[in-house]
Amino acid sequence: MLSKLKINNYLLIKDLELNFYCGFTVFTGETGSGKSIIIDALMVLFGGKFSLDFISPNEQQAIFEAEFTLDKQILVAWLEDNDLINIGNKQILLCKRVIDKNGKNKVYVNGNFVTISKIKYIGELILDIHSQHSSITLLKQDVQRELLDRYALINKEVSYLGRIYKNICKLEESLKVILVSNHAHEKLKLELQGEFEELSDLMIKDNEWEDLNITHTCLNNAKLILQEFDYINGTLSGEEKSLTSLIGQLVSKVEKISKIYPKCSNIIDLFESINIELQEVSHEIMKLVDSVESDPDKLLLIEERINLILNVSKKYKIRPDFVAKRIEEISRDLQAIESNSDINEIQSELEEQYRQYNEVAQIVTEKRLVAAEELTKKITELLHKLAIQGNFAVKIDPLSKLSSFGMENVEYLVSFNKGLDLQPLSKVISGGELSRTALAIYVLLSTLGFLEVIIFDEIDVGIGGKIAAYVGNMLRKLGGSKQVICITHQPQMASYANHHLVVSKDTIGDGTVVNVREVREHERVEEIARMLSGAEVTNTTIEHAQELLNTL
Repeated sequence: MLSKLKINNYLLIKDLELNFYCGFTVFTGETGSGKSIIIDALMVLFGGKFSLDFISPNEQQAIFEAEFTLDKQILVAWLEDNDLINIGNKQILLCKRVIDKNGKNKVYVNGNFVTISKIKYIGELILDIHSQHSSITLLKQDVQRELLDRYALINKEVSYLGRIYKNICKLEESLKVILVSNHAHEKLKLELQGEFEELSDLMIKDNEWEDLNITHTCLNNAKLILQEFDYINGTLSGEEKSLTSLIGQLVSKVEKISKIYPKCSNIIDLFESINIELQEVSHEIMKLVDSVESDPDKLLLIEERINLILNVSKKYKIRPDFVAKRIEEISRDLQAIESNSDINEIQSELEEQYRQYNEVAQIVTEKRLVAAEELTKKITELLHKLAIQGNFAVKIDPLSKLSSFGMENVEYLVSFNKGLDLQPLSKVISGGELSRTALAIYVLLSTLGFLEVIIFDEIDVGIGGKIAAYVGNMLRKLGGSKQVICITHQPQMASYANHHLVVSKDTIGDGTVVNVREVREHERVEEIARMLSGAEVTNTTIEHAQELLNTL
């Protein structure tokens, strides 16, 4: 049950807090007073679409909060499974959504941050909202079928059929592609096998291409390398004018000076250190000289290997250093082709999916036929009570092929006068009779459903008088087991409510705000009288309003 609703900075609502009670509650008010804004706010809270223009002028954010008292264990169990239960009282559910001017959303369930998808799911388990456009959507065959499935309690089975149907479509497409392009696959397979064999024949090793190029450069420039090393080594330690001999001369000079000026003796040590370093450099160069190869035969072999790799790489338009990775790619592609060409495996899986589909579809068909018969009888009885003397029927037509929803089409047929032939609901012209048909269907489904809060937003369009009174009585009885909230313009319906809230627009300073107040006793009589007469309330309408309220 919805216990409390708080709305801040949403359109014309500045700061509104409403308390709700069990039973049948109505919202009334003049046209344009903002009655539907309240229901819209509830829908926004549970993941409905929201435009930033809906935030009140000069405000930074809109806030929507609701408190529910839970009676059904299905939602309590779900909250526990998702660690969202209210620790203080698990029967209390607190929901909140905050939307700021930058479009940022924050959604909370019992103080825990959650995603929009989760609060949408909670809304689906609590709220059953029927808007003033429900009669129009009822003309769609998809909606008609979904309502029948809801009555038959087969939504899970139909969803399962949809998943199987999707799998079947994918498998059939895969099979079709394989059969149509089998020749192309074989040709591609041969091409890949040829490339794989030729690249594999190279027997290329890790980093071989890089090593080949380094070795080739050294062999090809061996003479130059040896010449340069010879010059360097001669400069370091040659017999004439080498760095070693020059340092020896410098050391002799410093030793001579140190006899006269002892402070420079440490310079001798530095020169000795330099001389040792130069000897180590000379030693390393000699080792490098010994490692430099000058082998024309080896150079020829290296060049042949490089040319072979280059030629094969160019043939298949790949980089020489990418050969090893390309071999791995081709191996995976060949495996994929082999798996894709396993027609028998796909056909076997397809047969299994067909078997599962037919098994579930048969159950769905049987339950739809039973539900269609029951719904036909019950809706016809309700229509008679709503002053439609014709008949209602649910037509089940077998389909020639599989669909995502089963093996039959569902269509609602109706005749609004006794003796007339049934015709599709989509061809009905009379708006008032269509509204009553929609009202009958939705009230019946709400009576049988498990949802705790049922909301009717001006679904009473096109009815009035005794019919409106009958609908009001029907909703009051429904309020005995559900919480029913209804926005209405019909005084006869409003008079049957257990709780009556009036919505109005008030001017404050330069702005306009929506306010809601609960009316009782004489205030309620005056509101019913206003609904009966329009702008001017007379003694006669007051008496009429009192009579309507006294009939309960």
